[in-house]
Amino acid sequence: AGGLAVGTSCWLVISSRCWWRSRAANRRLRELLDAAAGCDARIVITGASSGIGQELAKQLEVHPSVSLLLGSKDTKRCELGRVRTAPLELLDFVSVERFAREAHRFLMEGGNGLRLLINNAAVKESPTSSRESGISPTWQINFLGPFLLTE
Repeated sequence: AGGLAVGTSCWLVISSRCWWRSRAANRRLRELLDAAAGCDARIVITGASSGIGQELAKQLEVHPSVSLLLGSKDTKRCELGRVRTAPLELLDFVSVERFAREAHRFLMEGGNGLRLLINNAAVKESPTSSRESGISPTWQINFLGPFLLTE
């Protein structure tokens, strides 16, 4: 029973520290956004359906002057308020070009403020996998797609 109490109290201390660090990071993100966003910040995020991209989108969508465009294969996330979604398949160059046009329109709209593209989408496939084009999916998703989107 003594070991359980020590283990539980250690877990509570670690959880408490993580919670405070997370809270401090959220507060700092809000301070930075307030300073940089201007009256109409527009941010495009790829790969926002899971992981870091999803968490970043959640944090940014609560800021009152931030409008988001999320590019993802999984567009089940509905458009609410200042959040828009658009299909983006980085393995398909036609999809990347279509999303690039949509992102460009989105970034040019609105008033003065921050304009930002966050290329977050990524994948790790085995080095032996390749598509009929002969291009590795990892290379296409992690480099070629974001390069074409940025250009």
